[in-house]
Amino acid sequence: MENIYLCKVPIFDKNQNLVAYEIKYDNENEDFHQTVKKLYSLISDIDVVSILSGKEAFIKVTSDILIFTEFLNLIPKEIFTITINYTNLKSKNVQEKVREYRNDGYRFAIDLGTLGNIDIDSLMSFLDLFNFVFIDVSDLSDEKINLIHNLRQLPFTMVANNVDSLYDFNKIKELGFELFEGEFFKEPEKLESDNDIFNKIDTLKIIRYVHEEDDLNEIAEAIKANPEISVALLKYVNSSFFYLRNPITSVNRAVAYLGKKNLINWLMLISMMSVSNKDT
Repeated sequence: MENIYLCKVPIFDKNQNLVAYEIKYDNENEDFHQTVKKLYSLISDIDVVSILSGKEAFIKVTSDILIFTEFLNLIPKEIFTITINYTNLKSKNVQEKVREYRNDGYRFAIDLGTLGNIDIDSLMSFLDLFNFVFIDVSDLSDEKINLIHNLRQLPFTMVANNVDSLYDFNKIKELGFELFEGEFFKEPEKLESDNDIFNKIDTLKIIRYVHEEDDLNEIAEAIKANPEISVALLKYVNSSFFYLRNPITSVNRAVAYLGKKNLINWLMLISMMSVSNKDT
């Protein structure tokens, strides 16, 4: 087991009503392997539906997570809005993936950071892809305020980051922001979980077998031969995302419930956080 930490940041409207959360983790100073572990804990080890108390949530993903994993297919699009850094939108691969998921019903937000090097014309080309823009309001110059006035003309909901005082809150409201987060409202709440550790070779063998085998009972038998993956699979299908009335207690039922495609998506994600034999 490995301890994993994320945090939950509340988001408020202009009347200081709690309307959503942002799930945050360090996705800039960690490698891909660590990022996958934290995202996996979100879908398997943390009771997200309960901690969100019926609210929706934003979560930022890197371009690597968006392009090279099926993480988005493992989370409910009715709950999560996916945030992408503005700098990542220069990638055609990122644009294509966002469009693909958008067409499948997912919602997206752009993180504009502190508004450095923002091109309004390029943002206009993404109007059909994004619903929200996040802006760091901790240091607003006159030039940035003018840029915000231009952003108000676009059909995005503006979310203010780092609102740390009542003065900031009142000033930012006048600029047209509709949603707000920061220390003025509430400190982030830490989320902790214990992550499973999987053997990479074993995981890859199962993935290859699942790709080649169509009989779900045979697939279940192959998974049952690996206790760690069996337990993790049951934990995942019984997570709060699935709203099951009765828990699933057998691997056979879990495999049948997910189906081959979703099972492969899940296995691919855990393979990216697995360790080789020499590391176990």
